[in-house]
Amino acid sequence: MTKEYGNMERGKEVKAVLYARVSSEEQVAGNSIDAQRRVFRQRCASKHRTPLR
Repeated sequence: MTKEYGNMERGKEVKAVLYARVSSEEQVAGNSIDAQRRVFRQRCASKHRTPLR
């Protein structure tokens, strides 16, 4: 069983990465990558993860 404490899990920092992509020209024009990054940062903050750059 794993317990989380803020941004630490069993005494180690938990990191996250994002693989952002688009599959159509419509998504590129709609700034889908920016939207994916925004949601990723929000989820990292809510789950106390450190996003890698």
